[in-house]
Amino acid sequence: MSSFKNILSIKYNFLFGHKNKELLVDLVFMEKNFIHLSGINKLKDVTLSLNSMSFFYRELCKKSSIRERIAKSKYFENIIERLVAIINLESNLSYSLKNSYFKFTHSIPFNYSAIEFDYLIKCNYKNDNYHYFLRETDSHEYVVISLFINNIKNYAIGQERLTLLRESFFDRRTNKEVVLYEKEERRT
Repeated sequence: MSSFKNILSIKYNFLFGHKNKELLVDLVFMEKNFIHLSGINKLKDVTLSLNSMSFFYRELCKKSSIRERIAKSKYFENIIERLVAIINLESNLSYSLKNSYFKFTHSIPFNYSAIEFDYLIKCNYKNDNYHYFLRETDSHEYVVISLFINNIKNYAIGQERLTLLRESFFDRRTNKEVVLYEKEERRT
């Protein structure tokens, strides 16, 4: 959880090129998204008060008794890969050149998924394949709404591939921006 807690103060800025246009995607992380991303909501044998996802996340960080109940679930092994994907989230997003980026095209529906996403980031990190699905919020920022690790389904099929022009992140704790990648011809 500390990995997710650290990333809550970071805003990633992706500038993509596609069909002679530039697309800016500001990616943020919110407490309320942790429960779904981690899969904790799928633990059928653990009763959780999920009235407020943000409140539950903060309680989960504070109370080891909640974490112990989750770890004892007979379904816990089903969410381990999701927890690994969250732990590696910051590393995956900072590994720009090894990632592939896609814009969702609504013209090709998936028969095997109901995920409604705007962008997909595919990461290959330490011999694992990660899929992070992004959706736009009301504030015109994007959040990761779902994720998979080593999933055999290829969600990139039929999607529009994007070219990464620039990636940076802004850390609200330090008030500093760090440029992770900038395409060579943009620097001049």
